[in-house]
Amino acid sequence: GEAFHWSLSNPAGGARIDARDEIDIAGVHGWAADHMISVESFHALSLQPGERSRWKRMWSFEAIGR
Repeated sequence: GEAFHWSLSNPAGGARIDARDEIDIAGVHGWAADHMISVESFHALSLQPGERSRWKRMWSFEAIGR
């Protein structure tokens, strides 16, 4: 499947977040409150009893110049 990647940076705060999901994404939702923000990815999953599924999510946090 296709990998899904997103980035969020805050130059004023000096921070950047990158995330990569190695799974087919069915949808993405985001929310924010006060000083917090969240990007949530969703995968359509259907398993029979005893079946398994695997995927990988990688996060990267970086200090960026102000």
